[in-house]
Amino acid sequence: MKKFLIITLLLTFFIGASAQQPFKGFFKPVSPELTVKTRDVENPSVWLFRPAIEISALQLMYNKDLKQFDASSLTSAGLGISFAHFINNEGQPYSNYGFNLLCLFDTQINSVTETGISLAGTVSAFELISVGAGYNFGVKKFLLLTGITYNFN
Repeated sequence: MKKFLIITLLLTFFIGASAQQPFKGFFKPVSPELTVKTRDVENPSVWLFRPAIEISALQLMYNKDLKQFDASSLTSAGLGISFAHFINNEGQPYSNYGFNLLCLFDTQINSVTETGISLAGTVSAFELISVGAGYNFGVKKFLLLTGITYNFN
């Protein structure tokens, strides 16, 4: 039931997103006009909400019994929303950093697994690299993440 509520909440958030200014063009490419140089501002920038997809490269979970972190690679993927800072880079919008709220699903390559959901908050830099933390509801543990986030810019 928790999983259904979380997914419903995220979908409701995305549907209502297009009515507000930072959500302008939520499902469209970022317009270069948003970061064009103006008379009043030398280096303009803008904050926008964008959809995001995450693939976790490395996931660390603390093992209380062994008092160490257990590392696993490529164990989750999912989607969420990004609040990204855009600047003008030679006439093109470029996201130099941003913050992501993600719903990740557990996965294992070449095998069938039970559905496990994690909620994570990450910070992304250079449009791709992300680092953050979250909570896995399947194993009921906090986790640290590094990964690659693709924002639809």
